[in-house]
Amino acid sequence: MNGDGQSPYVQDALRVSQLDASELDTELFELFRNEIRSVFKYFRPNMILQFSPEISAALRYILWHYSIQTADSTIGQKLLGLQYANDEATNRQEFWMTRKQKLLYALLTIGGPWLEERIDDIDDATTQKVHHLKKVWSLFRIFAKFYKIASLVSFLVFLCFGKRQFLTERLLGITAVFPRVQSVRQVGFEMMNRELLWHGFAEFLFFALSSINFRRTKNFLMKHLVPGTATSVAEQRSVADYKECATCGEFPFNPHQIGCRHIFCYYCVWSNYKADPSYVCPMCQKKIITADDIVPVPIKSTTISSPLS
Repeated sequence: MNGDGQSPYVQDALRVSQLDASELDTELFELFRNEIRSVFKYFRPNMILQFSPEISAALRYILWHYSIQTADSTIGQKLLGLQYANDEATNRQEFWMTRKQKLLYALLTIGGPWLEERIDDIDDATTQKVHHLKKVWSLFRIFAKFYKIASLVSFLVFLCFGKRQFLTERLLGITAVFPRVQSVRQVGFEMMNRELLWHGFAEFLFFALSSINFRRTKNFLMKHLVPGTATSVAEQRSVADYKECATCGEFPFNPHQIGCRHIFCYYCVWSNYKADPSYVCPMCQKKIITADDIVPVPIKSTTISSPLS
């Protein structure tokens, strides 16, 4: 729809603009739904799940009322300067979405998803009283499957021709357009190159960080930068050694030893050894030869008392 006698200022919407608008709508819907879930996170676990279809339908209705109902465009389209135009318009007054099209849009985008989520519950509740409805709900499930297939075909056609991304738009005879002439944006190639370079570097950095063993790196630096003298005589321990983990510095929980005078929390020593088999004591550089070197510390009741006691 490039503009005829009805509306000479209308321009066809770009594919990327329509795709971006739908992504914005999806993200906005998920944002509202996550906020509602966070409000009810301290209630009973099944409370929010029990009414999830109704909550989603209510959110879709609110978004529809403040977008399609009032502005002939979704919120994502509004942000990108798009608007729905009526393909079957015969005069200027009917060029945008009619009231009938808006109501049918709400029926398909609000009522359809709600019925699809509630179909099993409705089937169980109604077929116990009216057995003939069992066939009706079976036909509806078949229709829903064909509708999804048709939506996929419609999207593939959209990728080819650039119009009507959703099957709903084809059924209602509406098309996303630019309601006014779009000015050409002048974007400097220097800025674009900088953005592309930064995004490429960021992706490489995320990939590289995920492959680095930070525990092994930390242990390597501690081993070579922090001086220490290995001690192997457990009898040299003082009362203070029993009160501090050599790794985390806290009171040792389930204390273990590796052959030196220092004490470790069970989790501290095993997590470091699993991440780095060449792990050494950060205090005296005592090395763990095998996993059998990690043994519990025999503590007498008169030796040390927990700070919690």
